[in-house]
Amino acid sequence: MTSAELSHASSFLSWAKDHLTPAGLAARIDRGWEPARHLTLISNRIVSTIFSNLQRRVLVLIPPRHGKSTLVSQYLPAWYLDLFPRDSVMLTSYEATFAAKWGGKVRDVIEQNPGLLRIRVRQDASAKQMWQLAAKCADGSPAGGGMITAGVGGPLTGYGGNLVVIDDPHKNYDEARSKTYQEKIWDWYRGTLRDRLEPGATIVCIMQRWHENDLAGHLIKHGKAEGETWQIVRLPALAEGNDLLGRSEGEVIWPERFGLAEIEDVKRTLGPYLFEAKWQQNPKPDEGQIFKRSAFRYFAEVNGHYELKGPDGTKRIPKEKCWRFQTTDPAATEKQQSSYFAMGDWIVTPDNDLLLHNVVRERAETTKHKQLMRGGFDRFRPQFQGVEKAFVGFNIIQECAKEGLPIRAVEVDKSKFARALPAQARYEVGTVYHREGAPWLTDFEDEMIAFPNGTHDDQVDIVSQAVQCLGHIVDFSRLGAVGQRVSVKAYGGRR
Repeated sequence: MTSAELSHASSFLSWAKDHLTPAGLAARIDRGWEPARHLTLISNRIVSTIFSNLQRRVLVLIPPRHGKSTLVSQYLPAWYLDLFPRDSVMLTSYEATFAAKWGGKVRDVIEQNPGLLRIRVRQDASAKQMWQLAAKCADGSPAGGGMITAGVGGPLTGYGGNLVVIDDPHKNYDEARSKTYQEKIWDWYRGTLRDRLEPGATIVCIMQRWHENDLAGHLIKHGKAEGETWQIVRLPALAEGNDLLGRSEGEVIWPERFGLAEIEDVKRTLGPYLFEAKWQQNPKPDEGQIFKRSAFRYFAEVNGHYELKGPDGTKRIPKEKCWRFQTTDPAATEKQQSSYFAMGDWIVTPDNDLLLHNVVRERAETTKHKQLMRGGFDRFRPQFQGVEKAFVGFNIIQECAKEGLPIRAVEVDKSKFARALPAQARYEVGTVYHREGAPWLTDFEDEMIAFPNGTHDDQVDIVSQAVQCLGHIVDFSRLGAVGQRVSVKAYGGRR
């Protein structure tokens, strides 16, 4: 620390003896709120920055569900306005309605605690997305500040902020990965939000990492060039070296809430790519790092058994203990440059391992799709045939169901890349096997390795669908007539 920083730290500690911090306010108001060590650290770092003579910028990077929004988006603004009742607070998040929810909670904290806070909300200006304080505090000192909320990318013209909170600027992974959205949010931050800052304003950005070029990535990479110096509070779920909380390597943040077993389960479910980003706050480049050849495993059919070959030896599963289904990625045309029609035949073991038994892949006109679906069913007799409920998939679903095939519509509500990540997690933990020596194997694995930068991704889609379908286990006692909707119940086994 420099002498100036030491002097500031001493002044802050002296101030803190006689004043509540945001964490202290939360503990006073909500008896069920736990002042966990990471929340106390975040609270103190923010307060210290507010009182700093240096540039007031704090970037807090922390895993989901660790109490960050309650502290920073609810109690921090209430605490700040009670201390500086003539100031204005801006709160932004990925969506205007989500941001407004926190604006309403801050307002409620103030209105419901008149004995603890001196500020009051004006009753004629109390909408949760924008409200003002009364002209005077309970002790007669001048007030008149207030709070406004907005969605990231939304308008802020006409308003200024002394404290700006950015809480989770990215809605989901698809947005955070989109180059268009990355540029949009960065332009909004530089061209809109920063224009609204009052002199000496504090910005607190608190979020989980999604991608190397999310907003935090831009702030870290370009902060100094943009004239800003950010204090970074990075709290990985599993401690690394020189941990801010003084944890040993591998120790969790909040053991009372998320023990090591829970964190390890999250890691297995998400896979290494998303876990490193969302939980370790250390996103990796995504190009060419989704499916790794070293994660591929193989099986063979031997004397009425499936032999699953893994690093710990061979596991033999009787065929009669397994069941099968199929997944399909249809193509719109058979022209050379178009996508392929792809169908995967999957075997599921009692341990819910996925065995890719066969792949049919060809350029086929839509009029031939029904024939290919019928051929796949007649050859392997799957319990159901999954088809994407999008584009030409609608026609296949209707036509094949009329033909008596056990069609199951697979909802598609994410990008191909996002849908592939759960499959990546399964490969990483070793629960997907390819049929050894299959004639389609080389082309299939080459496409997997090239994703997401390869020319084609139809075979990746049938893998993603398979993992999605296995997110539910079929209740075969209620299959009913062929082509009817299949009854499902939540699948609770290993993913």
